[in-house]
Amino acid sequence: MTGIDTKKLKAFLKISVVCAKNLPAMDANGKSDPYVAIEYGKTHYRTNTKRKTLNPEWKEDFVLPVMENQRSDLLILVKDWDRLGRNELIGLLVFKISKLNTDGNTQWYTLNPAEKLKEKGVDYAGEIKLGFLFKENK
Repeated sequence: MTGIDTKKLKAFLKISVVCAKNLPAMDANGKSDPYVAIEYGKTHYRTNTKRKTLNPEWKEDFVLPVMENQRSDLLILVKDWDRLGRNELIGLLVFKISKLNTDGNTQWYTLNPAEKLKEKGVDYAGEIKLGFLFKENK
């Protein structure tokens, strides 16, 4: 494993990004081009972009190294890809690794709407189905 101090490696966290439903339309065509960005400390991952949908299916897995004494929050960001201009945040989730249900089973989470949506009176940004599996480094 390049760039990882294995002496300080506590575990691996597998994140399964399955799908989302009822995302708000961010584009003029009444759809969105959603993708998921995952951030944990200096580690960043991203799913493929699903074009013109409010109910995307990703079915992608990512494995994060979790280091001893790492205090970072796990951020799950659902964004709308734009060909012109900046990609827009649709909704997000913030998790403490120690509080996650890490048995590998998937479940639905309600996204917290982005500030831009809240300013427009939107208080629901859809839901995302995720799974987490924690494996201790031995």
